[in-house]
Amino acid sequence: MRYIYYIIGIVIILTAAVGWTVFNKATVDISKPALVINDRIITHDELESMMKKRPHDKSKQAHLDSIIQQELLIQEAIKRSINQEEEFRQSVEDFYEQSLVKTLLDRQYDRFHPEATQQEIDRYKSLSGKKVQVVKTIYPTEQDAKADENGQTETISAPFEYLSGGVIFMLLSMEPGDVSAPRQTRHGTVVYTLEKTEPMDTPAKEDFNTDRIKSFIKDRKKEVLYNRWTDKLRENAYIWRDK
Repeated sequence: MRYIYYIIGIVIILTAAVGWTVFNKATVDISKPALVINDRIITHDELESMMKKRPHDKSKQAHLDSIIQQELLIQEAIKRSINQEEEFRQSVEDFYEQSLVKTLLDRQYDRFHPEATQQEIDRYKSLSGKKVQVVKTIYPTEQDAKADENGQTETISAPFEYLSGGVIFMLLSMEPGDVSAPRQTRHGTVVYTLEKTEPMDTPAKEDFNTDRIKSFIKDRKKEVLYNRWTDKLRENAYIWRDK
């Protein structure tokens, strides 16, 4: 029985010690805040976290002043009940959704690791400095494109480097006479035909920036992978719309 009393006594002492430590820490945190702006108490840990976001070209004092200014503006906005207005709530919701989507897309892009092949790099270099003639055909629907009906054509003749990034990337896998796969755009279904390539009066550059070419090809491949991913999301989704 005596041992039980010893154990109870030890538990009481430990509990009191822990309680005193917690109370003393809370007292220190409250009595010695890092920053007080009206009724807003900012602890040392919170202020340290805020200061870590300081831009490299901004002094500590200037960043601290901006923190104070920001808090004063927030307090004034709450004082005027702007945070209760429907327009403000809607803007917060829109910002939340945009941030959510951006985070998802950033993470998804990081999952793509395409590589630029030597064949693609060599093809890019071989087309540089050449004049390219491409026929662009726009069909109202994908069915029209498959049947090659109701298409409107446009001939594009320009230096390779002057073409859009999408067309340049497409040409890396095409030879004269080749027809591209149909692409869906807001104007309809588009098909490109590479008519010919020919040398220009000015000689092609030989000092190619291979790293830039690789970066261009990788970025375009990421776009292709992203489009396939979003298409897959739509294919697997249940979407209903009232007519």
